Amino acid sequence: LNEHTKTSMLRNFRCLECGCVFVSNRFTSDELSQAYSGLDSSGYYADIEKENHAKMALAIANLREVVKPNESIIDIGTGNGMFVSMLHNDGFRSLSAHEIEGADLSAIAKIACVYQDHDYSSIPSNSFDAATLLDVVEHVPVPAHLIGACSRILKKKGVIYFHTPVVTRT
Repeated sequence: LNEHTKTSMLRNFRCLECGCVFVSNRFTSDELSQAYSGLDSSGYYADIEKENHAKMALAIANLREVVKPNESIIDIGTGNGMFVSMLHNDGFRSLSAHEIEGADLSAIAKIACVYQDHDYSSIPSNSFDAATLLDVVEHVPVPAHLIGACSRILKKKGVIYFHTPVVTRT
């Protein structure tokens, strides 16, 4: 059940080809903001910290193969900013973060340029060498819009690095 919108049930679908799972319900930007701002983020992130840390460490190792520490990275759907902090601790310095309006990103404000909106329009075009999306694509109402925004904000040879959770383990 869903307590943040008029929608009482979330419809999940899994691609038979790749196994990716997504929610097919459509939500307004206001409903998404309400849902995420009502989240007990300290409790939520504490529950998934160990798994997130391992996933993020692997992402950094993978990024090191294609992105230099002086190149620009934007973490879209940054959540609590943990990945941006880990990138910074690993020597990356040209960092930015994006999250929907209402999220508190003050913890990373001194190490990253922060963008907040619902449609990615605040992020400048042709500005980043890499865009990271860790467990984000499956949360957005229109994944194609997000990928299109990444194409717009990335420099000519920029890369998108994304991860989606495995929720269908057998």
